[in-house]
Amino acid sequence: MKTTNRRNFVKESLTLATGLLLANKSFADNIVGATVNSNFKFELAKLTYSFNDLEPVIDALTMQIHYERHYGAYVKNANEAISDENMSATDAKDLFSRISKYSA
Repeated sequence: MKTTNRRNFVKESLTLATGLLLANKSFADNIVGATVNSNFKFELAKLTYSFNDLEPVIDALTMQIHYERHYGAYVKNANEAISDENMSATDAKDLFSRISKYSA
């Protein structure tokens, strides 16, 4: 079983959140950038379809759980890690260019 330390958790959470945001066509609309001394934050990408649009292949409840709970938790945890580490960045590129400077 793989053990996870704080550095790996932060790195994996941010990597996953970024991958999910990059998969969305409107990536720029899903990131709230701020001034240099403000904290960068991730936001849930807005779905362009409803939870039941993929039925009968994927049911609405499964879609809702994965979007709100799983994906939502990754975004929430990434933002909490950014806040806990007092990271300041203007955008995702700025954040990831300095990610190795933060504690494990």
